[in-house]
Amino acid sequence: MHLGQDAHVLTFPVAMGKLLNVVAFVTDPGEWPHEEKLSAPASKEEAVQAFSGFGHVVRAVMDLLPDTLDRWAVFDTYDHPASTYVRGRMCIAGDAAHASSPHHGAGAGTGIEDAAVLAAVLAAASETASSLAKTKAEALRAALATYDAIRLERSQWVVQSSRILGELYEWQYEPTGRDAAKCGAEVYWRSHQIWDYDVDDMLRRTAEDYRRRLE
Repeated sequence: MHLGQDAHVLTFPVAMGKLLNVVAFVTDPGEWPHEEKLSAPASKEEAVQAFSGFGHVVRAVMDLLPDTLDRWAVFDTYDHPASTYVRGRMCIAGDAAHASSPHHGAGAGTGIEDAAVLAAVLAAASETASSLAKTKAEALRAALATYDAIRLERSQWVVQSSRILGELYEWQYEPTGRDAAKCGAEVYWRSHQIWDYDVDDMLRRTAEDYRRRLE
């Protein structure tokens, strides 16, 4: 990872080390001009120019890029978060509920956490409708209310934190600025909120919350 003012670059080897994957990010305050698509053509010349102020390693990487590139728009739900993921007997999950920027590398994993909660609580609802004096509709509403309670705060934190990491990588986050030690510490604790999340505890809380809603 190469950090800089209003831009950063992520590189890593692929194809058994035969190729280098390069993802170059540049902050663009303008409006994305393509309403119907999230990618557009770009050129090596644009990349070289955007990173001309970086060190010699990054400039050398840009010089090795092919002439034709793809520009990807990066959007998230940070500015307009959903107030709930549930309405009646319907719910949203994954990117539909909490689309995130890629800076945590955790968007798909957060969606899998959603799926784990939904799988557990819907299975419980199916059993409830068979064994207790509850209709299927009542059991389902309780199940989805539990899903919302368990997943809303956690998933929206990921969106917010990923946005902050993007700002940090481009020296826009005031608490860290260009201080390498502060940047490292911030990335460390935020990353461990993702990596060390206790999924078993999440499922335990899911079961407890659902039982309370049936009382």
